[in-house]
Amino acid sequence: MDGYGLSSAPDVSVAEVALGLTLYLDEPERWAHEGAAAMLAAFLEVAPRDRLVWYTTSMIPDWHRVGRDEFPGLVEVLSSPWTQRRVRHHFSFRLVDNVGAQNVGFTYHEVDSSRDGRAGFLQLLLPQEHDPNDLLQLALQVGHHWPIWSGIGGYLATWHAHMKAEGWDLLYGWARRYLGLDLQDPEAGSWQAPHGLLGTNWLTLIGNRLAESREIDLAGLRAHAFANDVAVVPVQGGVVVRAGAAPTLGDLNQLVYPSAYAEVARQLQMHFVKGPPAFWGGFHQHGNSAQWFRRLLEPEDWR
Repeated sequence: MDGYGLSSAPDVSVAEVALGLTLYLDEPERWAHEGAAAMLAAFLEVAPRDRLVWYTTSMIPDWHRVGRDEFPGLVEVLSSPWTQRRVRHHFSFRLVDNVGAQNVGFTYHEVDSSRDGRAGFLQLLLPQEHDPNDLLQLALQVGHHWPIWSGIGGYLATWHAHMKAEGWDLLYGWARRYLGLDLQDPEAGSWQAPHGLLGTNWLTLIGNRLAESREIDLAGLRAHAFANDVAVVPVQGGVVVRAGAAPTLGDLNQLVYPSAYAEVARQLQMHFVKGPPAFWGGFHQHGNSAQWFRRLLEPEDWR
């Protein structure tokens, strides 16, 4: 599945599809002190480094080109001793392949949740054609070592931050065709992540604190006899649910229905957030973000 640029500026990508993992973070102090740097190092072990050429943070005014020999220094940016004194409210860090919509990237947004109750987030992107097992291993590493509220992984749409309306118009058309394509707006979702799941996909991560607050029976979930190829993997921080051996776009034009995704969604639907984020583009025009959110549960309403 190919991304799209503008006809007037074909080198500017406004929407893409990657293998992506979106994580909503708990215990921001641990992420500020250790977690972000550890996951950047882990990401760099599997990502195509030659494609990661742009870097920025909320503390510098523009994007900067970066070479592979500078990556250790970027890990140091996230692990410098001064960061251990406090959580940097709304500090952000990005290392990507494209300053528009990305196929490869690491985006970290740090939040002092004691101020407003929202969560920070981390988004990891690998090329669409990349071995999905690497995404699974990153998810397991997070689950074993770093606290999260929840996470969602699989084929994920991305968009140009400064052309959001144009990007989401394209995403709306893709979403009508591909039931397995995940859509996340992490800044909007970060407000709701402490209160429920922001959907399910190939990978669904459930953190212990969310499971406790929502009374999610993780032991019962592990013992459940799924009809499809669904694995519930216990990790120190909760569980990682894998729906199928590999991710799928669920292309309706090819009569591909993501039945394992749908079974996981049905099993976890009572723990979804009550009011999912309202999306841009065609979703705003048609007022059907909520119908997309429940597409695996009530596909007739989405189609």
